[in-house]
Amino acid sequence: MVMKSARSWALTTVHGRATLLLCLLFALQVGIALAAWRIESQALAMMNRAEVTDRVQLDVQHLVVGMQDQEIGLTGYVNTADPTFRDNFRFGRSEVKGAWPVLVADARQLGLAGQLAPVRQAVDFWQSWADQREQVVVATHRPSLDPESTRLGDALFDHFANQVSTYNQLASVRAHQAHALAQALAFQLLTASLGAAVGAAVLTVVAAVSLALGLRPTTRLAIVAHRLARGEPASVPYVQRGDEVGRLARALAAYRDAEARSRATFQRAPIGMVTVGLDGRVWDSNPALRRMLGCTADEMRGQSFADIVRSGEGMDGVTVQERRFPRSDGTSFWAQVTTAPVDDAEGHADYLVAMIEDITERKEKMENAARVQRELLPMTTPEVAGYEVFGACLTAEEVGGDFFDWVDGHRGTLTITLGDVMGKGMAAALLMATLRSALRAGARLPTTAEAVQTAADSMAQNLDGADAFITLFHARLHVHTGLITYVDAGHGLAFVLDPAGEARRLGATAPPLGAVDHQHYPQATTTLEPGGSLVVFSDGMLEIDEELADAARTASLARGGAGARAIGERLLGQAAGIEKLHDDLTVMVVHRAPPGD
Repeated sequence: MVMKSARSWALTTVHGRATLLLCLLFALQVGIALAAWRIESQALAMMNRAEVTDRVQLDVQHLVVGMQDQEIGLTGYVNTADPTFRDNFRFGRSEVKGAWPVLVADARQLGLAGQLAPVRQAVDFWQSWADQREQVVVATHRPSLDPESTRLGDALFDHFANQVSTYNQLASVRAHQAHALAQALAFQLLTASLGAAVGAAVLTVVAAVSLALGLRPTTRLAIVAHRLARGEPASVPYVQRGDEVGRLARALAAYRDAEARSRATFQRAPIGMVTVGLDGRVWDSNPALRRMLGCTADEMRGQSFADIVRSGEGMDGVTVQERRFPRSDGTSFWAQVTTAPVDDAEGHADYLVAMIEDITERKEKMENAARVQRELLPMTTPEVAGYEVFGACLTAEEVGGDFFDWVDGHRGTLTITLGDVMGKGMAAALLMATLRSALRAGARLPTTAEAVQTAADSMAQNLDGADAFITLFHARLHVHTGLITYVDAGHGLAFVLDPAGEARRLGATAPPLGAVDHQHYPQATTTLEPGGSLVVFSDGMLEIDEELADAARTASLARGGAGARAIGERLLGQAAGIEKLHDDLTVMVVHRAPPGD
């Protein structure tokens, strides 16, 4: 009886151990199954996230198409005033309006809605500009050719394109991360299954075989994802299945197609494009850039573009610069370089994308225009007994809107002019040249008021069409008496310095030319005493020293100069050391010699 009980206990113990082992194995399998379910769910979530990313990129394409339709319609309407183009412009506006909420809704699923702010801002900036251009044509019922505004619109549209490109790259990075995580999770699942097989014997083997068969599609998709991550071509299986594997496969195929489109955009872009690491070395370049530089892809890879990222430029946003690029044949060309950072998952700059556009032809035209404009400025200084005259103009760009002029008139008079056209560049320079010609034509009129009135009336249509205005100081000096009759059309930066060095600011007599329709331009008078000076400068001086608007500050700066040239050079000396002016800068000085000189 005792032996039977012992044998029964032994069997019970063996059975208990077997049961315990089976329970442990079963628990292991349950644990593995739960882990597998969790990992697979996470992988599917990652792939679903990539699918949403693809929808976001498609939404962005719809937005881009709408913006392009607007741009094409606006360009046609501005150039021809044909209402058909205006309808196209309005249709593009409705496309953008419809695409935007869809894009925001999809981006919100990825946590990328907040990053759409720069894109929204770029769209609003361009559309605001476009509305203004449209209204000009609507108001005038004729084409409106405004090169300066066109360049502004091009720059705003380029800014929008840059923001869209940056956003697309961010979405692609998110998709790449999702696939990489799915692959890692699949490999973790496979490793766990193989580890359980060591202690689970036959049951584990059966479970492992079953699991392997169940995971075979996921494993194949993980291999495909790995190949795509390396940039290798690969076909995606299981896209026709209706289960989770099919959804995973379709998400992977969508990622592959989106990546191919992004790569095609980079390769086929008509302007040069290059990706640059933070160490200044080239990662990749497109054919357009290689044609510009006369280099092969292998020669470009690893080449130093350190000047693009010097001193951290381009790390905080889009930067634009103009510089010369050398070609392999020893020649060079002017290019506009637009640089933007691409951030990693933590929001830190990972690398840079630079777009390089050949602007040699535009640069040469601007240089020719600058040469012509310099020839319009006085080449010699008039010799006026008892007076010294000085004038100089520094432009912020190749051409500018500031100008000065003098005409040695009859019967002992000297007519001087300083004007400042709103804006910079070619449009301002053309208005400046027109005003100069009009004022010269009126130099023989009896009064300065008549000369300014005639010029303003003749230019009214040009100023209205260009939506611009001009501040002007136009004065006639009677040499023998020192009497100055002048018209100050909204300029307000003319000062008379008495022999003691004290300054008095001359007030404006009328608004700027082009600011008010049918404006009357009365004249005022002042006297330049022996030893005194008339100092006039453009508002570009205030960009350097805003206190110069105060007569006391101008007097203290001019007091150290003996004569017109010395005073003018002291004023211009304020700009010394400034690498690039933000506005044109012009100075004119008329100094009357003291008694006995």
